[in-house]
Amino acid sequence: MPRPTAKSRHPADGGDGPEDIYASQREELLSRLTACVRQNQPLTAYESPVLSSDEAAVVLQKIKNSHPFSRKERRGLLEAGFAVDKLYPRL
Repeated sequence: MPRPTAKSRHPADGGDGPEDIYASQREELLSRLTACVRQNQPLTAYESPVLSSDEAAVVLQKIKNSHPFSRKERRGLLEAGFAVDKLYPRL
């Protein structure tokens, strides 16, 4: 079966539109978490650390393996400006 295109994933076409809407935010989150891990820096929000480098690595692994976030991780991601429930509704 062919993979659905972005156009066919629109809710009106029977697709799951939010996947397309939040794709760039997911990419930004993964990019920021990866940068934090590589540079051994915390994830920050308004110049205040919300997740340590180690916690960022754990979050990346949880995303990769579809494991749920802890309350602290979820709160840190929310403080950093990411709508976790919208980006990863099953985690």
